[in-house]
Amino acid sequence: NGVDARLPLTLDHIRSLGSRFFVALQYADYQKLWAGTALSQSGNWALIVSRAALALNLTGSSGSAGIVTFAAMIPSVVISPLAGYLADRFDRKIVLAGAYSTNIVANLILSGLVISGQVEFWQLVLLSFISGIGRATQMPSAQALLPNLIPSNILVNGVALHHATQQGGKMLGPLCILPAVLLGYTSIAFLIATALYIGGLAIVLRIRTTSTGVVKSNQSVVKNLAQGLS
Repeated sequence: NGVDARLPLTLDHIRSLGSRFFVALQYADYQKLWAGTALSQSGNWALIVSRAALALNLTGSSGSAGIVTFAAMIPSVVISPLAGYLADRFDRKIVLAGAYSTNIVANLILSGLVISGQVEFWQLVLLSFISGIGRATQMPSAQALLPNLIPSNILVNGVALHHATQQGGKMLGPLCILPAVLLGYTSIAFLIATALYIGGLAIVLRIRTTSTGVVKSNQSVVKNLAQGLS
């Protein structure tokens, strides 16, 4: 890229590389979406680990951890097409905030059940499914909002940075709750995960850009979805 590999990197070279790889972060609303995604994805993966640990503690079966995780993941297959329609029909920031709020409420209920000692396995599965619906709505909404926050010529950079936060959350989230899980304080792990989601919501609500798609409001949801597939 124009840098002689035989020469050591200077501060100017590092700044040049940084400005190239993080160019999308120069835009304020994109920064907010990026930061909100980083926090929410960390919270999501913290939840995946803490729910699995709780399922194992409740039942003593590793298979139960798989059931809980499946319940949280399956909405991404079933709900995502409808969530995409919502992201095109309504203000994407509002849809995104609704998805965050769904997760926060479900996680607060679960935290309360764990703290009170009244949590049962079926409740854990149900709340995992509801949380999964929130996440399945969040992802297409954020992806649809993203192109409206930065110029089209740096869209690839913006998408790459956005996906990097999603992958980074797989490491950061579990690290945040690792001490609590190892010490047996599952309720604290859930509260940490919820706090990450609340932080993400607070940042996303500060996005000023209004973004909606183009759908025919006089057509049914099914017909709009069919046209989208076409």
